[in-house]
Amino acid sequence: MAPGRQKLSTGFLLAIILIIAAALRLFYFVEIQDNPLPLFMVSSPTFDSHNFVALAQDIRAHHWLGSYATGYSPVYSYLIAGVFQIFGVSLNSIFLFQMILDLALVYLIFQTTCLLFGEKEIGLLAAFLAACYGPFLYYEGSILRESVIGFCNLLSFFLMLKAFKENQKGYFLFAGVGIGLAMALRPGFLIFFLVPYIFFAVRKSWSARILSCVIFFLGVMLAIFPFWLRNQMIGAAMITEKPGPTIFWIGNTYDADGMGFYVTDTQEKLAAITEGRILKTIQVWYQEIQRHPREYLSLYGRKFQMLFNGYEVPSNDSYDLAYKNSTALKMSFVDFKIIAPLALVGLVLIFRKVSQAGLLYLFLFSLNFLLFVFYVQSRHRLPIIPFYIIPAAYTIYYFYLAIQMRRYKLLVPAMIGVILVSLFTKPNEAIINQIFHGRIRCMDFSNMALAYRYVYENNLNLSDEQKQTIISKAIKFREKSVINAPQEYQPFYNSDLNNLYALREQWLTKVKEN
Repeated sequence: MAPGRQKLSTGFLLAIILIIAAALRLFYFVEIQDNPLPLFMVSSPTFDSHNFVALAQDIRAHHWLGSYATGYSPVYSYLIAGVFQIFGVSLNSIFLFQMILDLALVYLIFQTTCLLFGEKEIGLLAAFLAACYGPFLYYEGSILRESVIGFCNLLSFFLMLKAFKENQKGYFLFAGVGIGLAMALRPGFLIFFLVPYIFFAVRKSWSARILSCVIFFLGVMLAIFPFWLRNQMIGAAMITEKPGPTIFWIGNTYDADGMGFYVTDTQEKLAAITEGRILKTIQVWYQEIQRHPREYLSLYGRKFQMLFNGYEVPSNDSYDLAYKNSTALKMSFVDFKIIAPLALVGLVLIFRKVSQAGLLYLFLFSLNFLLFVFYVQSRHRLPIIPFYIIPAAYTIYYFYLAIQMRRYKLLVPAMIGVILVSLFTKPNEAIINQIFHGRIRCMDFSNMALAYRYVYENNLNLSDEQKQTIISKAIKFREKSVINAPQEYQPFYNSDLNNLYALREQWLTKVKEN
């Protein structure tokens, strides 16, 4: 095939993939217009979304500096403030911005995969997997920072690949900015792995190695410094966010579930004792392991399983509930159950065969290690997904070549590997039922009931037909929440259900009188 023809074919296929990605996201955007949960989450201080938007409004109201600091990094709130300033104060503005950013992510995954493997076919496969990855859509329609963190991480990875392959130190500066933004959005320690990697991977003189590390570190500091300075100017002691040792105990007490679902007295006690100090936290943690060895063995075994598990571990919201009620998410058929086994086998297949595969291993290891150290949730795993998609696409291409060349001795072991790994990564129903009492928790149904009630009570422009629909949906979700609710939740849930019944009766009486 002629080079011009091949290039046109690749461009055409990539355009089709981007159109598919855009169509799915537009469809999901239309669907969430009828979902009251994002609005409710922004209105309630219980949810992270509220804190992000509230700080964004405060930043706009106080000369782009803001008047206070939360336990969260201000970076995402600055992004929201900028979107509000340009496109108007609307949740839809944020959703559309994040969906456009994710289209850019699909394209970046294509470019990164092509650069890593030197095969455009693998890049197209990776782009297609990203375009149809359901959790990407879901979090684009949420007021959460994970989509932005994922883009920054992948952009940095791409720029580091460029720096190594093209022998250009300038790329290290911009790669550092990308990692710095990701760290400013949510603190991590990827930089502590990347700096040594750069030092040993740059195959030049000692001075050239040191210079490359310094340039990269300078980029990181350039990204973090403005937000550190902002916090100092308003009297906040933290660099960008609440100290990690304080959050550490959420997923690392002997009675923790490892997924941040239950808050225990032990977590609060140990956080108070250690006061956010790293060395004190390590010392107390070691003492706790000595006191409760079996519990910690069970905890870390569970966390390791859920790290690679196909279940989207919920936080304050639930991907499974959204999936159940969304046609767009069902059409986005790719999820972690599909990606994980293909990716893990792909990481074995590319070992010592691909230049700079070590950088991919490093990103995956360090990001997963951070997740394991704290607690495992779907939203926190999302920024790692691009690094799973890349080797997953390689595995599919490997299967294609093996079949095309009839090299079944290579095909069969790889396929057996994928099947065996799938048994490990499939949703662990035992853990799901033990911790969450089902794939969709009672509190997820409860949040939907509260969201519909919020709309019913705060929207004065609803027609009678809309009010009837909304109160009926609130009752439906509240009834579902009651079914599997633990005993301690039953009084509130039943009380709220009775209140909803009363609201419906009041509305029906009012309609009859009119």
